[in-house]
Amino acid sequence: MKRLWLIGAIGIGAGIAWALTSGLWAERQPEWPSRKKLRREARRAEAARRAQEQAPVRPPEVHVEKEAETGLKVPLGDLTR
Repeated sequence: MKRLWLIGAIGIGAGIAWALTSGLWAERQPEWPSRKKLRREARRAEAARRAQEQAPVRPPEVHVEKEAETGLKVPLGDLTR
């Protein structure tokens, strides 16, 4: 009977030791990046490349006339307010 207890205790101890050393309960990252992460990185790299290749945006030209009608209620030259 003592041998049976000894064999059982050794078996349980070996099982616990294996589980702890194998990382069964450890939270590990996969050793390769996931497909989702690879797609995200590729999409960001492509967007950055397109942003560098794109010509800088120029502001639109503004047409200005002297003494033009603006539709303002207070003339621009008045400083009454």
